[in-house]
Amino acid sequence: MALILFWSYTCRTMSLTQNDLMQIRFIIHEAVDPLNGKIEALQNDVKDIYFMLADHGKILSQHTKQLSQHGKQLSQQSKHIQKLDTSINYLAEKQGVALPL
Repeated sequence: MALILFWSYTCRTMSLTQNDLMQIRFIIHEAVDPLNGKIEALQNDVKDIYFMLADHGKILSQHTKQLSQHGKQLSQQSKHIQKLDTSINYLAEKQGVALPL
């Protein structure tokens, strides 16, 4: 706020010469130009990070699908084993055989 008041006061009390304006442009140009390269580098870094995260998301999704498929297979195998266990116990009981626990 103080800077705006100072600028406003300066503009009313004195006018800038062409030389003053050229110096201001030169100073701004010197200050801004190095930032342009840094901004571009940051933009490239952000893009690289975005694509890396997107790739990791795809890989994670693939692994999640694979784990889900393995889980379904294990569930089916577990049900099959339970059926076999039930059948074996039934047959053992029917034949009078005592199975170890």
